Amino acid sequence: MKARVFALLIAALPLGGFAQVCGPLPATPDPAGCEPSETPSACSARLIGPPGMTPEETKEAEKTGEKILALKNTGDTGSASINDFLPLLRILLDTGAGGEDDGKLGVSWSNPLTFVGDEFQHKVSVVLQRSELFEPLKAAMTAASLDDDIETLEDNISEADDITFDLSFGPSSERFGRDPRQHQVLLSAILRGVDLVEPAVQSKREKVAIFEVDHIADVNPTNVPFCAIARKIQPSDAGDKEEEKQKKDDTLRKDYREMTTALLLAERASLRDFAGRLRKSGFYSALDLVSNQEQLTGSLTYRERDESVGPDEFKATVSYEFGGPNLYKFEKKTNCTGMTQTACFTKYLEDNAKKIRSAQRLRVNAEYTKLSRVEFALPAPGFSYVAEPVERLAITGTYGRYLGDERPGQRRARLDVSVSYEDFSDDPLRQDRGLASVAVTYPFIEGFYLSLGAVYATKPEFRGDVDAELSARAGFTYKILEDK
Repeated sequence: MKARVFALLIAALPLGGFAQVCGPLPATPDPAGCEPSETPSACSARLIGPPGMTPEETKEAEKTGEKILALKNTGDTGSASINDFLPLLRILLDTGAGGEDDGKLGVSWSNPLTFVGDEFQHKVSVVLQRSELFEPLKAAMTAASLDDDIETLEDNISEADDITFDLSFGPSSERFGRDPRQHQVLLSAILRGVDLVEPAVQSKREKVAIFEVDHIADVNPTNVPFCAIARKIQPSDAGDKEEEKQKKDDTLRKDYREMTTALLLAERASLRDFAGRLRKSGFYSALDLVSNQEQLTGSLTYRERDESVGPDEFKATVSYEFGGPNLYKFEKKTNCTGMTQTACFTKYLEDNAKKIRSAQRLRVNAEYTKLSRVEFALPAPGFSYVAEPVERLAITGTYGRYLGDERPGQRRARLDVSVSYEDFSDDPLRQDRGLASVAVTYPFIEGFYLSLGAVYATKPEFRGDVDAELSARAGFTYKILEDK
């Protein structure tokens, strides 16, 4: 606390000499202008500084941003393919890398193989799981009345008995991945057409700079209060009396403060309008098309476990994702003859506006898993347990899109389709299964939406609960969801 008070006193020292001339800063400074006792830099920090808005405006902007973000996700997004894909590389397996989460503790390295370059994005993870006794083994020991041995095994299990090694990877190029660096030529061309500083602001800035050179004696007036600015003495001032000098000083300080205030307010307005200029230029649309880039990712996982914890497991996953119109299609497959790149891009956005607004998402995922043979024995009671190896192949496809036209401030209906099939080899406890579902989410009043769905399973036991039954394998679901 003492250090903070001392720092404040030191910061106030340079202004001590002006205190009697200028007086203290008002308790509630003018939000639309600079105060005479303020320095230009202090006024700039107050009127513009980060984030350039009053607390009330900041809160309102946060509410608006939350509302816009909410409009991106209509309905139950738990399994929707329309959800935004992670940039560059989607980690397909829940490894919990990089920290502790749900009983997992691990570390990860992003792109450790530097020699492969930026074109091959990858991530390596090592994760320790919270180890527990293998459930089928526990059930077999319980049936054999070996409760004391179960307790002993559980006491001796540690996190080192369940370790997962994971490598996730995917190409990053003009066609695959979502790396803006692969499209910097187009993005730079778009940004060059955006006025970072508007002409009106630049004109005011030049006017203030000329005024400082012609009329102000201070070398750096930005840290001097407006009411203490020193006027540059002109030859014509030689015969002025003190009253005339004071009047000229007051006029100069007033003019300089008004000019600086006009500049700062113009800069603040320009900064607030900058996002609009970016949107108008198509920059945000370009980022949306980066998000639509094709994704081809893979993952290799090996899970090593003690025989009491469960079988060792190998898993390989390949995933393909696609999101409609994208920058690769524009840059490589669009004829821009006779047009500038930015003009051609604007035309591409207009020609594909309907497809872009629908936000289509398609994902196909194939996963192969192999569980090794488990052999466990307790010599004293003569107990043994064996689990045969199991192989599993699962293929899943999901598709999602918005329905209807976009309307400001209103949600849109959404369609989600999912098809999956799992093939198990030689496992009497598991059966091959297929499952298909389709759901339409429709907003009917503010804050609530209706979800209508249909589901079909190749075998009745995998259909799940339905609200209306068509057959043992098919049914309808419906529910009202509240916007949260």
